[in-house]
Amino acid sequence: MRAALLTAALLTLGAATAHANGPTGRLGLTIGLADQGAPEQFQVGPMLAIGIPLGRFVFEVDYALLSFMEPDVVGGGNMHRFGVNVRADLLRPAVRCLPVVGCVSGLGSYAQVGAAVRRGQWHIDANTRSPAGSNSQRELHLGLGLELDNRVVRWQFGLRVAAAPRDDLMLACRGTGCAAQPGDTGQMDLSALVEWMFVFGR
Repeated sequence: MRAALLTAALLTLGAATAHANGPTGRLGLTIGLADQGAPEQFQVGPMLAIGIPLGRFVFEVDYALLSFMEPDVVGGGNMHRFGVNVRADLLRPAVRCLPVVGCVSGLGSYAQVGAAVRRGQWHIDANTRSPAGSNSQRELHLGLGLELDNRVVRWQFGLRVAAAPRDDLMLACRGTGCAAQPGDTGQMDLSALVEWMFVFGR
């Protein structure tokens, strides 16, 4: 509920102050490089983001289907991620000359920060789920990336690093014949994902 209210507030603010710029969108893939909470799961799937630009910033909501190519989800369902982001242009796309590579048209960079909720549970093995306590897990994330605009197509290639709270039974055995492993409360599980996105609009 709080995430929904925050999203609505951001979109309302953006619409009121940046209506002349129009909305922007991103569509592409997210690929998991590593995830301490689900180390064996192959996290690859489509990602969609819609936002409102305000100067150098874009306030956006995004969605990713992390289990698109990974069947090990409890109950045969999916692992969804719903999030809100604030993305900022560090360097606006422009002609830039780099060593060895030479001059590249429309090269820029960006940073982003945000929060998200994952819905679903990874099926680690016969007795273990992640997250163990529920099918909902919050996360905070930071990201950096490059943007290329050749006046025909715009795309971004970035890295997202997320941190999610670990519950007591995150990687503990859930069967009747084994005991839980205590002592994980308050720790964080880190994950790293690559995002390859086409940009539409601004």
